[in-house]
Amino acid sequence: MYLLPVTLGETPVENVLPVYNKEVILGIKHFIVEDVRSARRFLKKVDRGIDIDALTFYPLNKHTSPEDISGYLQPLVGGASMGGYLRSRLSGSS
Repeated sequence: MYLLPVTLGETPVENVLPVYNKEVILGIKHFIVEDVRSARRFLKKVDRGIDIDALTFYPLNKHTSPEDISGYLQPLVGGASMGGYLRSRLSGSS
């Protein structure tokens, strides 16, 4: 399980992510994310050629039920790498 650093605003990914992190991200097919749309945009910033449709996103936010969460780590248990991409809101709003 990799906790992925994310950029703030329009900061170019190259300014904050080492090449190694990009390589790791591109090898992950399962992501636990707060917001799927934001995660997709971030991944496209990492690599415009990434096949978003080949990835699986598991939303983890205030609307996620405990029943959903219980299955999120199955790919990890099965040996797949997973990425965690969660953005906290400084304002506290949702």
